[in-house]
Amino acid sequence: VTGVQTCALPILDCQQGHWLGTGRGEGWAILDTPGILTLEPRGADEHVTVDVLFPMDGSASPEVVIVAVDATQIARHALLVRQLGESGLSVVVALTMTDLLARRGLVLDTVRLAEEWGLAVVDVSGGSSAAVEELAERVAAKMRPGRVVSRPAPWDTDRIHEEIGRAHV
Repeated sequence: VTGVQTCALPILDCQQGHWLGTGRGEGWAILDTPGILTLEPRGADEHVTVDVLFPMDGSASPEVVIVAVDATQIARHALLVRQLGESGLSVVVALTMTDLLARRGLVLDTVRLAEEWGLAVVDVSGGSSAAVEELAERVAAKMRPGRVVSRPAPWDTDRIHEEIGRAHV
């Protein structure tokens, strides 16, 4: 992301910038909101992010949501990924830290992970130009401009945790 500037949202700030690079993604506006682990906000920072994803004023939801997932902490992110996948938003998972897994002798099956989550998953660890281009291609394929996605009802988190446990993600 380049050209980052602060944009004021109620209570907290988020970062806005533009996609770095040429080709796919050139000129895309990127909004980086506070990190969350669930779509059921508890703190002010979580409310900011959920409000951006599901605007209460009827304005359009983001065209695509890129959720950064730390591969060394998959279980920590699994609930959020599942909620986003079920929300109706267009979602791409940017998988980070797979290089740290490799140093431990572990390999994450991103194809299986994508199948389990039903979402595009791109390994962006190391930030290679090929990984960035793949992410841009996946994002472009998921673009849904002008869609208004309603704020979902609370999730059955017990059901989601059971599914995650069965998948051994």
